[in-house]
Amino acid sequence: MFLFFTLFIFSCSEDIIEDTQLNTKNTQLELEISDSRLIFTSKEHFQIVQQGLQKDLKQNEQSVVDFFNSLYESDFVSLYPLVDEEDTNGYLDARVNGVLNNENLDPNAIELFSELEDAFGDETFSSLLNQNAEVAIGDQVFKYTDSGLFMIDIEDYNDLNTYLNQQSISDNLLARTDVPITNNFINDHNPCGGIVQLSPNLSFFAAATEEIISDPCVVSGGSFSSGSGSSSGTQPSADDHAIASMTLNECAGSSPLLGNIFGTTKVCHDQYSDRRRVKNKYYDIDVFLAYAIGVKVKHQFKGGLFGDWRKEEITEMGMGLNSITWKYTPQIYNVVGQVPTNLTTIYVDGQAYRSVQDWVNYNSLGPTPLPNLPFNQNDLDVIIEIADDVSFGNISTERDLTELVYSQIFDQVRSTFSSLQSEQLKKAGIIIKSNNDVWIQYYDLAKACNNCDKIEEVLDWGIMTPLITYNFGNADPSFSFDYNFDFRNPEAVKVSGYGMARSGTNQWHGNRVIFE
Repeated sequence: MFLFFTLFIFSCSEDIIEDTQLNTKNTQLELEISDSRLIFTSKEHFQIVQQGLQKDLKQNEQSVVDFFNSLYESDFVSLYPLVDEEDTNGYLDARVNGVLNNENLDPNAIELFSELEDAFGDETFSSLLNQNAEVAIGDQVFKYTDSGLFMIDIEDYNDLNTYLNQQSISDNLLARTDVPITNNFINDHNPCGGIVQLSPNLSFFAAATEEIISDPCVVSGGSFSSGSGSSSGTQPSADDHAIASMTLNECAGSSPLLGNIFGTTKVCHDQYSDRRRVKNKYYDIDVFLAYAIGVKVKHQFKGGLFGDWRKEEITEMGMGLNSITWKYTPQIYNVVGQVPTNLTTIYVDGQAYRSVQDWVNYNSLGPTPLPNLPFNQNDLDVIIEIADDVSFGNISTERDLTELVYSQIFDQVRSTFSSLQSEQLKKAGIIIKSNNDVWIQYYDLAKACNNCDKIEEVLDWGIMTPLITYNFGNADPSFSFDYNFDFRNPEAVKVSGYGMARSGTNQWHGNRVIFE
């Protein structure tokens, strides 16, 4: 979906109202700026605009920059302005200057500002918020703080400021609330996460993150250890970047400076000079208006007028995911039939096959709906699901699973894919049922670009928390499982991959990112 942007400015009484009009294929949407906030008619409206911008940022970054420039020309100030690499019009410089000149902020505010995107997972989202981390949806103000999201009617906005002051919660993301105050507030008012009503006109949302939620609603799993992990199994080595990545230092990931406010973000930095670094990031974010799961590598330069970290083009970049792994032990599920021994289903181009041999012989089960997953299945080359309580009974860790995938599954499927599709297998989804556990893995084996400043793989952007029902084995009417999965709260997650950059033919910089 390509978005066309046109700016209209017209007079209404004594005020100037700015409308940014987006024409999509079937819908005409209008954006207003009022009281320095962008106004969206609904959560769905916000999603359409944000996802359209996020998609266009990959395909035509200048069109997105031009869109935001039209807003900035109308005196809208983003939480983190989205500009071109040179900041041609100085909008980012002006924002940073304002941060530095704000006497209410501490000296570390510029470092917090550089990492603002990490709190929301995506730069287009943070750019749609104003400098106070606010946006208007219908007749409500949505205000993001380092203690969660507050929602109040626009006409009662002053009551929100009074409430935040009474609770000693900062109204500025760049002036941190004391961590004990945040933790106590959430545990007192919203210990289980989600949305709660604080008063008749004030609502509050907190993501159910292990970092801040405690009894009686402890999040089971999804934690990340601070120790380093280890690579396992035979990794694909056909790609030059995968081979080069083995020279990089390993990083177990750390929390961003702003903390994991709305989910889980893990970052790795390789600062290879005083003013340059490669940044890797994994994020699984729930900001109520949307959720996002993705990975990103960026090359950054500490520059501008004020020494904040900004994107910088470099000769070559590479990124690969050996795997992202989710594990679930469903408590309740519906079962039709018994689990066959070594049941395998392979989905390619909308067709389902029972085995690699059936796939080679084009002996399909007919058109079959793809399994429901929290990432774009249409972007996957192949989906493989296997159920075998007997043969796979010894899978107890991600290492067991990865070794199984590479030793028994991946090479055969990759070879078949190349012979039948005449192209290299890049992206794969693998779902394995073992005993009472279900494992889901995502592989994206190689991405590269020349003369660029970032590579990003967005597994999914959505309008609600990614709670899905997975129909396992639905190609066989005599056997199926229906599982409910919440990809915000798996029992275990492991990320194994790399992100790197280099200038000319010089040494690669970056990290092998392996954490759980």
